[in-house]
Amino acid sequence: MSKERKWQDFVNLFLGIFTFLSPWIVGHQSRPVVFVNFSITGFLISFFAITCLLEFNVREEWTNVLLGGWLLGSPWFLHFTAATALRWSAVLIGAIVIICSALALSKEPGRKHLEK
Repeated sequence: MSKERKWQDFVNLFLGIFTFLSPWIVGHQSRPVVFVNFSITGFLISFFAITCLLEFNVREEWTNVLLGGWLLGSPWFLHFTAATALRWSAVLIGAIVIICSALALSKEPGRKHLEK
């Protein structure tokens, strides 16, 4: 694994852990679905980041892109937009996970890069 790609997976690992802990750190809501969403999504982002740290796999990076997309849209799908801190936490973390995974995918060996 190249060092260029490794930092993105460390960032995703940290963000996954933070996502898992967000309802307690940022603030919580009485709806259990919000806790479940942050817990499962955070665990999965961390899990796939660890698997990518051990051995790069395109599927795991794409899975984190999808998980980041879910997290980004989850405040509207699960109706917790009124919880401002949790909404922004989900949106920002989701966007950063997408960006980091996309950057790791762009550094994939064998991918043709523009030379110009």
